[in-house]
Amino acid sequence: LWKIENFELFLNKRREMIAHALNDYLENLTQTLPERELSLEDIIEYGETQTVEFKETLVWDVVEEKCDKKNRGFDAIKAIAAFGNSFEGGRLIIGVAEIDDKREIKGLVRDYQCLKGDRDDFERHLKGLIINNFGSTFSSLRSSISFVTMDSKEICEIVIEPSSNPLYLDEIKNG
Repeated sequence: LWKIENFELFLNKRREMIAHALNDYLENLTQTLPERELSLEDIIEYGETQTVEFKETLVWDVVEEKCDKKNRGFDAIKAIAAFGNSFEGGRLIIGVAEIDDKREIKGLVRDYQCLKGDRDDFERHLKGLIINNFGSTFSSLRSSISFVTMDSKEICEIVIEPSSNPLYLDEIKNG
């Protein structure tokens, strides 16, 4: 191709190579790396965001140091409603306190004692709150509850997906 009589052939070949390189670049430009699923530890370390909220307890009032199923439960239900009404959904993590941008794993022991039971009683109470306030369809299709042990303390993670219908909350209906 370096001979003068092959100049046209050279230009055509060069044009093809440049077009091929540009097409490869443009195809790869729209490809993104797969999103890395954050661990619960990472989420807690990062702190509260638009899609993550922490509650120290579900039913135990940490200020009054007494059981308060109605008011404390209302705080959790409000967060679930907010996440259900958002475009992204969210995560409510119970058993973690956030004070001055520092997170501390508190666990669920005080809630368990307040409910006079264990993890199963806690989960039944929480599911009852969700079902009584938003219905069994939302509870089964748009929310999931799991328990994780961190720092030798059990915490609860509720993952809420966006609701197909608006969630309204005038006052808490006990579970």
